[in-house]
Amino acid sequence: MDFDITKEPPTEAEIKAERIRLKKKIKVIDTHAFTGVGIYERKRMGNSNPSFQNKIRSSKYRFTEFPTLPAYDIDLQKPEGGKPDDLSIIRWVIFYLEKSPSSIETDAAKKQDLQKFLNYFCRMNPEGTIQGWAKGLTIGFRDKLKKALYKTASTRRIMATLLTFSKFLENNRVMEYNDNPVRGVKLPRKSSSAPKSLVMIRRRKIVQEGRPVLRILLQTARNEIKKAQKQKSSKRAYRDYAILSTLYYGNLRVTELCGLLMAQKEPDPDTDGIVFREVKCKGEKTRDVFIAASGARAIEDYIEKERGNKAGPLFLAAPSLFAGKKKKRGIMPLSRSGVWRILKRLAAKARISVEGIDDIPLSPHMLRHERAYSLKKAGFSDTDLAEELGHSGTGYVGVYTKRSEQASFKRLNRVG
Repeated sequence: MDFDITKEPPTEAEIKAERIRLKKKIKVIDTHAFTGVGIYERKRMGNSNPSFQNKIRSSKYRFTEFPTLPAYDIDLQKPEGGKPDDLSIIRWVIFYLEKSPSSIETDAAKKQDLQKFLNYFCRMNPEGTIQGWAKGLTIGFRDKLKKALYKTASTRRIMATLLTFSKFLENNRVMEYNDNPVRGVKLPRKSSSAPKSLVMIRRRKIVQEGRPVLRILLQTARNEIKKAQKQKSSKRAYRDYAILSTLYYGNLRVTELCGLLMAQKEPDPDTDGIVFREVKCKGEKTRDVFIAASGARAIEDYIEKERGNKAGPLFLAAPSLFAGKKKKRGIMPLSRSGVWRILKRLAAKARISVEGIDDIPLSPHMLRHERAYSLKKAGFSDTDLAEELGHSGTGYVGVYTKRSEQASFKRLNRVG
């Protein structure tokens, strides 16, 4: 049974019936589920792992603050609709989510954050009215996050979601500015974020950073094309090389890459590059993405030798991955997880090709950071760089152009 946030909390009889139904699927359910500290569950792993029960009982495996699966669920597909005529915080949360749409990922994060807060709020304030939301309750929720070992960045994000929701209530005259229970609540101090540039690691130390690492990755992708040609393999080597090039030269997020369409592609005769028109970005914005000539050649080779000119998504999944699904063969779009797997595989092969290297961390966003740093070094202003990255302001440009501590030391040493 699904527990709906718009209804009353489940009774003990309902909880007992639910536990009986899930008996074959769930190994352990915390006895305090829905009433106190939360729910803990682990799926049964066949008949193996006989010490599983003892591990669950140990403090190392217990999670007693917030459930991995929330006790209540907000149904975004079926909002109550219309402005609430009472002060029920549950109805106002649903109304807020309905009236403040964002990207799919942002909506999911907001929903999850508000679920955690409502789970705590309904325990502390059984009436569930906004009148019972005081600053002390917000501080208690913040402290609960800390005790549950949430990272500083996660805690700050959840509290930022609460602040945005409380401002929404202000705009709708549900609460006054001075009565806002989230304003003035101190947040955990944010540590300086680690740089996300391309690096090679040996014995836990960075031995190479920046463009040299990118060149090794690109060369590895080109070598995979040569191997596929010799073996006459059906591996998507051209596609993988084009993905690596497009992510870097286009400053693209992985969601933006997966959403590229053949219809958006236009050649740029002046530069031999490619322009993708009106690419959907974060926050329901759109922008034109230019791919330099080096990346454009990789895309054209992929289209000519592997993909073909059929309409649809630019990057496709391998046919073997979805041959059993009810999809037309050859037009299944590549997923976000598929892009991650491709990059991890290329990084592993690049690591093997360089003697003495222990690891080459690689993610789609690292390529975006590396491109931003290259553009900054080439003389782009913060305003131009923010436009290339698809940001509405220059506040986060510094995060993208940050280098490692070793690189900073080297620059300082050259100055003398």
